[in-house]
Amino acid sequence: MLESILENKRAELGRLQPAPASSRAATIDASKALRLPRQLALIAEIKKRSPSAGELSTLLSPAERALAYARSGASMVSVLCDSRFFGGSWGDLSAVRRALDEAALSVPVLAKEFVLEEIQLDMARAHGADTVLLIVRIVVAERLAGLVSAARDRGLEPLVEVTSEAELDLALSRRRPFPRRGR
Repeated sequence: MLESILENKRAELGRLQPAPASSRAATIDASKALRLPRQLALIAEIKKRSPSAGELSTLLSPAERALAYARSGASMVSVLCDSRFFGGSWGDLSAVRRALDEAALSVPVLAKEFVLEEIQLDMARAHGADTVLLIVRIVVAERLAGLVSAARDRGLEPLVEVTSEAELDLALSRRRPFPRRGR
């Protein structure tokens, strides 16, 4: 399934238009939100469809669901941006960010996308993300370090996903050259 998703993502990249600049001056510190003193730091996900489970609940719009999550104590809201396999969109990400801002809820938003190129980081930032998912198993080692740095250059905190000790070792070996953004 992952290879089908990546094949589709590579085709989408050829059609992706540059994103407009974000009107938001700053992002919410996602790593701080996950470290606040509490019993549980929860990342709540907005996903309309799953390749394995099919259609999921659409009783609430992505914006309404984000508000419910944030008001219930979620530390972060994750928005699936992949359209073909997960039913998401960059528009969903924008709607979530707008709803949280209008409600004065300072909850960071994660762009959950299969990031292969920097233009996807531009899209995430332009549509209101504070953080972006980077998946170790879908990029080569040298590309991971570049994407982490590029995300931080855009004011996005990278959330690096690993699924094995080998991937963890790879991610940690690339940690040193990552510049930290100012806090």
